[in-house]
Amino acid sequence: MVKIIDSYKKYKKVFWGVGISILNIVVCVVAYLAVCTVQRNKMYDKAKDAAFEKELTEDFIEKY
Repeated sequence: MVKIIDSYKKYKKVFWGVGISILNIVVCVVAYLAVCTVQRNKMYDKAKDAAFEKELTEDFIEKY
């Protein structure tokens, strides 16, 4: 019975470590996507402010 408790504690620590690692990765991905979205919106706003309203495609904005 002592061996079962010891292995349970070991697996519990591994489970917590993997869970926290996955949570950190998810937070990093969400933050990255949020930053990309904000930058993309700012890029479109700058193009609209410069009076470009017809061809607002990604290629056109990159050229601008």
